[in-house]
Amino acid sequence: WLKFVIGVALASRCCWSMSRIESRWAAPPQEVVDTILIYLTVEELQHSWALGRVWAAALREGEQLWRDAYANEWRERTYDPWRDSERTWRRRAIKRLKMRSLWRSKQPTISTLMGQNGHTGTVTCARLDRHQGRTMVTGADDGSLYLWNLKRPAITGELRSAPSGGLFHQHYRQHTNAVTRQAQFHGHSGPVWCIDFDGTTLVSGGYDSTLKVWNTDGGDLLVTLRGHQGWVSGLQVHGNSCASGSSEGEVKIWDLGTMDCRRTMTRDGSHSIHAVTWLSSAHPVMTGHETVGSLTAWDPVRGGAVTWDDGAGAHTETVYALASEGSVLCSGSKDKTAKLWDCRTERSVCTFKGHGASVLDVQLRDTVVATASMDKTIRTWDIRNSCTPTAVLQGHSGPVFSVDFRDSLIVSGSQDTSIRLWTVASPG
Repeated sequence: WLKFVIGVALASRCCWSMSRIESRWAAPPQEVVDTILIYLTVEELQHSWALGRVWAAALREGEQLWRDAYANEWRERTYDPWRDSERTWRRRAIKRLKMRSLWRSKQPTISTLMGQNGHTGTVTCARLDRHQGRTMVTGADDGSLYLWNLKRPAITGELRSAPSGGLFHQHYRQHTNAVTRQAQFHGHSGPVWCIDFDGTTLVSGGYDSTLKVWNTDGGDLLVTLRGHQGWVSGLQVHGNSCASGSSEGEVKIWDLGTMDCRRTMTRDGSHSIHAVTWLSSAHPVMTGHETVGSLTAWDPVRGGAVTWDDGAGAHTETVYALASEGSVLCSGSKDKTAKLWDCRTERSVCTFKGHGASVLDVQLRDTVVATASMDKTIRTWDIRNSCTPTAVLQGHSGPVFSVDFRDSLIVSGSQDTSIRLWTVASPG
């Protein structure tokens, strides 16, 4: 029976393009249609509309069917009103499908922030807020830290002046985001290397060996966290905790409620830490290190650590960047590759090859990976097909140190002192 169902599903997948041909076959029983549909992807469900009235009726009424297909495709089962205004799982799935297609087929709009109102040094970090994606924080090695407000008016033009003399350049004469600098945060006495931002609370780490916690609503510095001996090179907030790593190979866990350091962890022979992220595992804090291709997972409760070394599957050079979502981890390295890891098995499951130099930053959302590189490009990848990138974005004149993205927007920061916003039109 299972082989029969799979066979019919494959047949329906192959025959959807012939749906305009009038068929003399009787419509299949409803229970057969319902069974076949649960095996199909979102794209295959979309094509199945044309198979006939029985299929269309099942798809129209099958909200749970679309929800399950959406969850299989993008690993989401809950509705986030900030992320998507669509009210049904069917419309939400079709919209996401169209967005993915746009990145593959359409030239993105490029907007550049630079000049007097921008950074004067290398933009080392750029992060969109986690929930709405309507604000962005950027940091640079000139010690500056800016909050930007992203809006979407219907403005067309080649060159616009931002407030306070900033330069906003729009390419391709398409509609653009209007971006204004909302706040500047003063406090670090040296380069800002890393940030994490949830919309209201910002945590930054810098060359001055400190972490600083800011209230972005008022621009106030809430507290300075001291304790690292080397510069703070990586951090990430998880709930009410923050994990940070430094150039001396030390990991600290901070309580953002009491603003105290709960635990300090080191290993013999530890190398400089370049990246930190939280995982859903027994050792939930992951770090990437200088000169060592393997990864280290730490237990902030008991203080132990284990090394992820997948032999031939591991990186062969310094790990510069980490990003995680659910049971999936992505890493970027000096060996010019990014890798995807299964946190349950602690093994590398695929390698993204294509960059011509070190991968300096990675971001992971759903089934999409974005990578930024020393080769001056940003690439996006589909984790289900790691062989070729879905998009290659070129425009920076220097190495790209940071990248972040939402469905229709990618932001990047570079050594050329610019911040670039890459957008495709949202599907209607």
